[in-house]
Amino acid sequence: MSKPARPRGSPSIGDFLPLLQRDSLGYFYGRERSGDLLAAILQEDTPLLILGAVGTGKTILLASVLRQLYDANGPERLQVTFIDPDRGLAPLFESRPQTCKVAVRERDFMDALALPLEEAGRPGGPYQLLLVDEMMWLAPHGPFQEQWSRFQEILVRLAGDEDLRQRVGIVAASIIGTQEINARFPTTIYIPQDFPLSLQQQLEGEPWLGDLVRKHRQGKFFIKRRGQDYRLFRAPFFSMLGPSVPDLLWEL
Repeated sequence: MSKPARPRGSPSIGDFLPLLQRDSLGYFYGRERSGDLLAAILQEDTPLLILGAVGTGKTILLASVLRQLYDANGPERLQVTFIDPDRGLAPLFESRPQTCKVAVRERDFMDALALPLEEAGRPGGPYQLLLVDEMMWLAPHGPFQEQWSRFQEILVRLAGDEDLRQRVGIVAASIIGTQEINARFPTTIYIPQDFPLSLQQQLEGEPWLGDLVRKHRQGKFFIKRRGQDYRLFRAPFFSMLGPSVPDLLWEL
């Protein structure tokens, strides 16, 4: 059976790699309405929170960001720690040398939360990225009461230490959240499609943002927000052309 043709006007991640800044941990989210690429740098764009309903593209967006970072940076520049109990993301990357740890069981979460900060203390070491897919797994319950407070402590520490943010970053996806926790993430991506009611209620204090989310509930645009600034962009999608790590494409 022949491979499906690549959609016209949809270059693969490999086509984008030459555009990434080699002296920084850069990546592309997707394309803005104008068709321009929406770019970012880990040191400037994290902690990053991605909010949206189940099945709306949070994990695929994370996979596209990681695919670029892994392909453009070796283990001497980047190490990634995963908290991924559903194993929707980590299996694509766990065999790569940049992957430092994959925590699937809740009893391993505390070690995974501690590891990036410990590794960041090594002089000249690689940038440490903590990837949490899905943040609700850190909520306290049963015997696991400390992981949520520890996660918040890390966010607070990053907020108050610019030097540490140059060495450690957090990217988390969630279907839940609170105004207090969300405020600790300087950058947030909202996925308007089927936006959960619980998250809509958090936007009541910012009518402009709530109106923007409702306006695009039926569309394909994601909303990247940093402070009062926002960008609309089309996120990537999986193609059937890739090998063990599927290729990701952007619609124009």
